[in-house]
Amino acid sequence: MLTELEAELEAPVDLDDDSHAELGMWSSPTQLPVLPASLRDRADALHRRQRERESELVAERTQVLRHLEALRAVPRPRAAASVYLDVSG
Repeated sequence: MLTELEAELEAPVDLDDDSHAELGMWSSPTQLPVLPASLRDRADALHRRQRERESELVAERTQVLRHLEALRAVPRPRAAASVYLDVSG
């Protein structure tokens, strides 16, 4: 299980591949045995990396929302209005 989670965390994201959209919410597997003490450090490191990635995603989302907000603030030209560009002066 740890190996799968580590691989998913480290895998590059293909923004053109929307197959992840169908995955839905993740739920923890059931019937797992108690984590052996020998895997504790590895599991803790994975958890830290997941939290770091979560923070990165939240920051990226915030930045995208700011960009969208800025775009919405730009006035849209009226459909019937002519637009001219002064190239001589």
